Amino acid sequence: MSIPSKPRLLATSISMALLVSYGVAADSSVQVERFERTEGDLTALKRDARNPLRLQETEIFIVQLKGEPLATYAGAREQIGTLGAERSRPQLNLQSIQAREHESFLHAQQRSFVSDLQRRIPRATMYRQFATAMNAVAIEVPKGTSMQALSAHPDVARVYRNELRYEQMDASLDLINVADSWESAGGRADAGAGVRIAIVDGGIRPENPMFTGAGLTPATDRPADDYCATVDASFCTNKIIAARYSEPTITINENEYMSPLDYGGHGTHVAGTAAGDIVDANVSGTDVELSGVAPGAYLMVYKALFRTPAGPGSGSDVMLVEALEHAIEDGADVINNSWGGGPGANGTDSIYDVIFGNAEDAGIVVVTAAGNDGPGEQTIGCPGCVEPGLTVAASATGRSFESRLSYDELSLEIYPGSGNFSISEDITAPLVLAENVSETDSLACEAFPADSLEGTIVLVDRGTCSFEEKAGFAQAAGAVAMVVANNEEGVIRMTMGAATLPSVSVTQEDGISLRNAYVEDSELTIGALTSVVELDDVNRLADFSSRGQNGDNRYLKPDITAPGVDILSADSPDLVDAFGTKSGTSMASPHVAGAAALLRQLRPELDARQVKALLMGTADGESVTNHNNDDLADAFGQGAGLLNVGAAESADFVLDSASLVATTCQSSCALERAVTNLSDEAIEVAVTTENFSNPYVTATVSSEGVETGDTASISVPAGESVTFSVTIDSRFADDGWNFGSLAVTSSASTQSFPIVFSSERADDATVLNTEVVSGEPTWGELASVESRFESPAKGEEVSVTVNFPEGFEVDNVAVSESNASGTLEVGDTSATWTGTFADPSESSSITPIAAPAGSVLDVASGDLFVTPAGVGCAEETCDEFALLLEGLEGVGGLTYNGTTYDSITVYDNGLIAIGDQSSVTSTYFNLDFPDAEVPNNIIAPLWSDFTMGGELGGEVYYAGVELNGVDYLVIEWHDAKVWTETVSATDPSYTFSVWLGLGESDDIIFNYVEVPAMPEFASIGLEDLSGTVGLSYFFDGAGETVSSDSALDVMLDIEPSEVLLSYDLPLAHSQNLTADTEWNTEVAIDVLGSATIVSERSLATAIADVQGTEFNSRAPLIVEPTGAVNVVIRGVVEGGEVSTDGESITFTPDPTFKGEQVITYVLADEAGNESAEYTLTVNVAPRDAKKWYEGNGGLFFLLLLSAAAWRRAKRS
Repeated sequence: MSIPSKPRLLATSISMALLVSYGVAADSSVQVERFERTEGDLTALKRDARNPLRLQETEIFIVQLKGEPLATYAGAREQIGTLGAERSRPQLNLQSIQAREHESFLHAQQRSFVSDLQRRIPRATMYRQFATAMNAVAIEVPKGTSMQALSAHPDVARVYRNELRYEQMDASLDLINVADSWESAGGRADAGAGVRIAIVDGGIRPENPMFTGAGLTPATDRPADDYCATVDASFCTNKIIAARYSEPTITINENEYMSPLDYGGHGTHVAGTAAGDIVDANVSGTDVELSGVAPGAYLMVYKALFRTPAGPGSGSDVMLVEALEHAIEDGADVINNSWGGGPGANGTDSIYDVIFGNAEDAGIVVVTAAGNDGPGEQTIGCPGCVEPGLTVAASATGRSFESRLSYDELSLEIYPGSGNFSISEDITAPLVLAENVSETDSLACEAFPADSLEGTIVLVDRGTCSFEEKAGFAQAAGAVAMVVANNEEGVIRMTMGAATLPSVSVTQEDGISLRNAYVEDSELTIGALTSVVELDDVNRLADFSSRGQNGDNRYLKPDITAPGVDILSADSPDLVDAFGTKSGTSMASPHVAGAAALLRQLRPELDARQVKALLMGTADGESVTNHNNDDLADAFGQGAGLLNVGAAESADFVLDSASLVATTCQSSCALERAVTNLSDEAIEVAVTTENFSNPYVTATVSSEGVETGDTASISVPAGESVTFSVTIDSRFADDGWNFGSLAVTSSASTQSFPIVFSSERADDATVLNTEVVSGEPTWGELASVESRFESPAKGEEVSVTVNFPEGFEVDNVAVSESNASGTLEVGDTSATWTGTFADPSESSSITPIAAPAGSVLDVASGDLFVTPAGVGCAEETCDEFALLLEGLEGVGGLTYNGTTYDSITVYDNGLIAIGDQSSVTSTYFNLDFPDAEVPNNIIAPLWSDFTMGGELGGEVYYAGVELNGVDYLVIEWHDAKVWTETVSATDPSYTFSVWLGLGESDDIIFNYVEVPAMPEFASIGLEDLSGTVGLSYFFDGAGETVSSDSALDVMLDIEPSEVLLSYDLPLAHSQNLTADTEWNTEVAIDVLGSATIVSERSLATAIADVQGTEFNSRAPLIVEPTGAVNVVIRGVVEGGEVSTDGESITFTPDPTFKGEQVITYVLADEAGNESAEYTLTVNVAPRDAKKWYEGNGGLFFLLLLSAAAWRRAKRS
């Protein structure tokens, strides 16, 4: 049968990035994570990738025209507030005469533009008009029309493509400290009263009890032209005061509603979290009281996301811009956007940069989900990527709904599948093993005998067929429930489609325990869900939550964090129950939207940007931990921190911008901010920096031009603003991004703002890079510095100068040349190399050899050190994923092109990338080698557009194999199919693998088990990390082909063109010491007291001149011991006993020893760094050395003294 492609949409109702963890064989240290990213209609993407200019009906562009929209037009605004006009915020009045006249002007301008455009593009039509959020028209033109053709008109400001956007989604409320603000608002039910929250999403289910609005004062100024006013008045309630939907420009699910009614449940869930009423919800038998953050707020619903035939909610920019336009026109105070596009985009290129900025100018707070593409870096999705508005990351509540299985004395955790069933009550029935009913078959992938499972719970194994198929066969034989045992370590989250049989999974270990405990006819109980809280997971950053840096890294994203894991809220009964849990930044965003509404109610004088700044400044930056450890998440993960509603309402000051970002901070940088007094009395604020990620970073604060040190006390008059500056000393900062915080404190409020700055140590590290190779910080006998220079100019004279750090002696200045030649001149303070470069040389090769083996599944068990394991494609179709294998150091590490790696990234399309490159998941468009496009460091045995798994069959396996004394990590693509729009299980299958030598071996083998024919589009080859050097064996029909039962020996061996300048800095911490002592007399010498331990900071710099272009690099030289320094004795002392207390050396000579005793010692810090060796020479006097009173003369003198004493005694 034909298998439709599996779409990768940028967000599902659960999460935008699906992260599945798989266990590994028990004999391996390798850890495996599979990343699948949702990227829109994959079928269309793949189809159009090979023919991007083919005409398919029409397409839509949004053309922004010059001219001010109503949102920013002064004539459409009026001021509201409680503290006077100068302190009030604007609100739109679109019914004013001036606003109506301006709207007419804009519409006339738009019609004139379209008329002009039709002269050049006759088929161009105006699809929609926008005048409020932006001055723009949506233009439908023949597909293939260039953006330049649309932007040529003098009235055009900018042209945007009509891109698709997708959905991103109790215990959470306690974590954001909202209870105090509820009390300030007059009680929980009144929180947010009078404030209007617009939900731009997938619609709403008005019949849900969270949306009745019982007790709310009916809104008086509702829209006169929305769905409720013109079609169905009963759709709106006291809570829902406006409802609209956008006409879809996409193909939608046949079950969708052409109305604001929600089919998928995403919009309903979001709305409930933001402003749902207080209700008692029954979730799978568990009673839970829940509400939105602002239960007293009104909801305005704008459906612009529709379920597609493939499932997840989607909407085009035309639909979403229209929804935003309506929300602004209908008087929204807050707009929530739990949707977005692809990760890593630059927000300045987004249409929403304009719209959100205009909305803020109109006084509207805009809140957007960050995206679910984490945990990789630079994965923020748009429109969360734009500077205006609040972008929200997701953290865990620790609360989950857990089920357990009871059998005999066993109590095992179970994981309900996701299908068309729920487990609201315990299920008890006799346990049956599948293999006892169908001989030798524990997989349940074929029909059982009729009635053979009647009234039982059947235990089956994972593998071969889908979970939905297993459930169907079991249910047809009479089973009342099914338990699936994993076939490898880890947890299965079963996707079961339309299956109605209650089904749960257990781990491989628990499956074995269950089988061992099996007694015929003994009953097993599958327990209903119960609510549990895992304290270790509370406020842990969600792994899926998208991370910074932002695509436009001049500003910080995300801005703030809120709970977004297992959030309980209203849902759609079409697909689940009236209430359900969802996870995603979609679920985090409405927490902040509700908080903004509550703050709007309590502080109506604040404008939109002040609300943003206050929510960020009062966020808790000391609570959110990383997804994989207990360290605090940095600002790229959590923004300013965890939402803290209660702290925001009492603040008496606000900053003009709530984060401080510097993209270039090479040695120092200054960031300026203004603090505004929100009270009616003068206040004093203390401003200081703290918590820098690098302890060697310092900062000073100055106000009105006066520098006051690391803390400044600033007086701010009532209602006024004062500017201050923070100057960061970044000379010794980490290379790349650094983090810190700015603390601003008054008598009434303490706020903290993230500081993020980039301190790149090189203009271009691929040309010139300097490094302190002895460590950072370094200490001990000497510090060693290297500057590596690779000139982009070949055959022309170039130069590089290294400047020695000040305050240090320099030794061993040397140069190493590779494919370069020149001269080195060494001076007192610097050294300069001048010469020329040749091209890199290489001995890379791809050579046919005999095949090492067939499929890795057929390798003898004695040759395996890691048992073959699949990545999970057996249960569902795998198409466009990245598989990260980490922990390779546990099996010897992987050496590639001279560098040893701990991880590799495996893609389903027949290629791997060395290192962690899992942020890239779509690789269906093969490239020739080398190519600088990411991913790089690629090894490709057969890169094409493959798919596999589910009904198609096939899997990706990894294993460890010993061959001829060499350990190999083997990645095998088994029974893969070349993707087409009609791909089916009967299409030809491809099985091939790459064998990667581990440990000291750098062997690479491409092994081809089954290659029925070369795909039309395919690449075989490899490249280096830069993507600029590599080797191509085959590309899209050109080159050598491969066939079944063949293999290739592959080697990438590149000798770069480079010059390495190195030098040492000897560190004299002590000196050779001497001491004297008597015969057989102990002596103690204070060694540390006489030492001059070096503890200095300086910079090692270099500058290259390449045909008039300068390249600079620097490295902080921090010479500093780690912990305490102690004296350590070296060697053997034969003349007596020697000891040390860490500070002094004590020597006690033997009675028979005299002369010089040399004791060798070093100074060592707590990290084990040691100084050069020094000596302590102790001179021991001999036993018969005579003093003045010794010998015959001395004896005579003593006799005289004795005689004198006798005579005195006699006289007396």
